[in-house]
Amino acid sequence: MSKVSHAILAALALLLSLPWQRYARIKEKKEIPKESLQAGYELRDVNAKGVALVAAAIAALATVLIVGLAILFFWWRGMLQREQFAASVFHGVQQIPPSPQLQIDAHGDLEDVLSAQRRQLTYYSWIDPKAGWVAIPIDEAMRNWVNEHGKGKR
Repeated sequence: MSKVSHAILAALALLLSLPWQRYARIKEKKEIPKESLQAGYELRDVNAKGVALVAAAIAALATVLIVGLAILFFWWRGMLQREQFAASVFHGVQQIPPSPQLQIDAHGDLEDVLSAQRRQLTYYSWIDPKAGWVAIPIDEAMRNWVNEHGKGKR
């Protein structure tokens, strides 16, 4: 933040820290005078000076806030105009999202996946011909494993 921003924030903090209740002349609660009880309504008047001071303080605070925010707004706007920032990194880029990929034939898709898995488990195929890797059917692979590791061994 700049020095101007710090000065405005310090002034606001000072205004908010003032003991406002002293100006309103808040006093302890007193008993209702006999005259008011006999008349049936309150005869005392409100402390007009205290109310006026509080209203003036609120108006001054509102004025300071509005003027301070206006100064900050115009200062930051001028700073941004001098820097010539782009509105966004995507400024001028129009990208249309891809259309949804709907599954039209769920049963047929499942059959395709299952048949591909069945083919992989039941037929011979090359995994890497250069390295000599071959996929063999699962039944033959299980028979070979049992023959190599022996029957009945645990």
